[in-house]
Amino acid sequence: MNLYVVRHAAAVELGDPNSSDPPATDAERPLSDRGAERFADAVAALGGMGVRLARIEHSPLVRAAQTAELMAPLLDGPCVVEPALAAPPNASLITGLRTDRTALVGHAPFVSDLVAMLCFADASRTAGLRFSKGAVAWLEGEPERGGMLLRAFWPPKTLGALRPKRR
Repeated sequence: MNLYVVRHAAAVELGDPNSSDPPATDAERPLSDRGAERFADAVAALGGMGVRLARIEHSPLVRAAQTAELMAPLLDGPCVVEPALAAPPNASLITGLRTDRTALVGHAPFVSDLVAMLCFADASRTAGLRFSKGAVAWLEGEPERGGMLLRAFWPPKTLGALRPKRR
């Protein structure tokens, strides 16, 4: 199985004085214009590398849903809300992974914990694995504790540099 673990792109901060419609709660924070633009470049880079997704699962928080929506050009199947992606990883999230080429869009520190659990069988072994906003990890293997291999880890700046040239 190929699995892509994604941290949502950069979002508007609570109480942002530059926002015309500031979010009332953390769950309502939308992507910033810059965050959406940078992640669109990341999606273009992934597409240029031949990444195709059969399924996207995302946290119910607005910034994760909007990040998942930006991934639509890569998607051949459904995009669904997965409430477990807004919390620490658990066994049911992992056992529910059955579709090859799935992307999971969530939040820090949970995405780091998920990758550590899948690759190293221990969510506490995240040292050195820092998901900046908009980062993508590509895992391959069996979706079980310690059953996956980290094939690539792309921070957003790297993906931006890999984006195909605009014409």
